[in-house]
Amino acid sequence: MTFNIEEAKKQIDEHEIISFDVFDTLSLRPYVQPSDLFRHMEESNNSCKGFTNARLSSESVARNLNALQEDIYIDDIYQIIPRQYKKLKEVEINFEKTVSEVNPEMRELYEYAQKKRKRIIIVSDMYLPSSVIAEMLHKSGYVNYEKLYVSSTVKKTKRSSNLYNEILKDIRIEPSKILHIGDNRISDCKMAKVVGIDYIFCPKIIDRFFSTPDGKKKSKYSMNVVTKVYKAAL
Repeated sequence: MTFNIEEAKKQIDEHEIISFDVFDTLSLRPYVQPSDLFRHMEESNNSCKGFTNARLSSESVARNLNALQEDIYIDDIYQIIPRQYKKLKEVEINFEKTVSEVNPEMRELYEYAQKKRKRIIIVSDMYLPSSVIAEMLHKSGYVNYEKLYVSSTVKKTKRSSNLYNEILKDIRIEPSKILHIGDNRISDCKMAKVVGIDYIFCPKIIDRFFSTPDGKKKSKYSMNVVTKVYKAAL
């Protein structure tokens, strides 16, 4: 699970467009699993009791009801969530905004790509609105990118490779000129390769943390980044 930032810079040099994933790549959440955000909400607010199970179940139902499209929107989930939790949509969005923190490794690569005058695009499989993700990116200092592609808006995903195809149609460039950077071996690596896009696999910081002896991070980028955010959010 190694990642070499200097080798990544060399690959950036060789490509015209640099594409970044968002969650667990450009931005970090202080959780082992994305669903831990729901548990965090529930533990932080007495009015959220039972929310985690209701939220997970409602998302599963919403995806089944919208099976003909590749991704859903957060409103699809809250339309069918039990009445007592409907008011929590904005709370969830605000939690996402509050707990997200810049990933120092990716910030370094992002700034390097900017310095090298590379075209930058950002691509995410996510049910949140594009406007919310754009706000989170701006908060972390990710600005001056060319375009943000979000599956909830495009209704196509990286995991199917169709979002990559949509990007290629939109920017009209040979796939070999694009380098995508992300943390998911399927969505960010395998499916990018399927359409001819080069990729860099950057394992999640938390996975690298747990894979080291005694849970200690070996590189200069430590889990202190994550634990600091978690404590602040509480």
